[in-house]
Amino acid sequence: MTGRRAAAVDAACSSTERLAVAASHQQMLAALRRIVSRYDSEDADAQLLHDWRCLAVVVDHILFWVFLFATVSSTLLTLVVIPLARWL
Repeated sequence: MTGRRAAAVDAACSSTERLAVAASHQQMLAALRRIVSRYDSEDADAQLLHDWRCLAVVVDHILFWVFLFATVSSTLLTLVVIPLARWL
């Protein structure tokens, strides 16, 4: 019976150790999930920031061309068209 009890104690210890290892693995998996979630969140934020910067570049170019057209046309109007209209 002593041999059976020793085997039962060994089995109980290994069962306890298995539970401890399983709990440890669960904690590690939870920590890894938190880390991956944080990196995914940072990637999503970086992608959103990149998209907004691209949009800002496009709007900047459009507004540049509007400004350039307005400036050139008002300059031509002021320096060429108005003086020619007075001569006629």
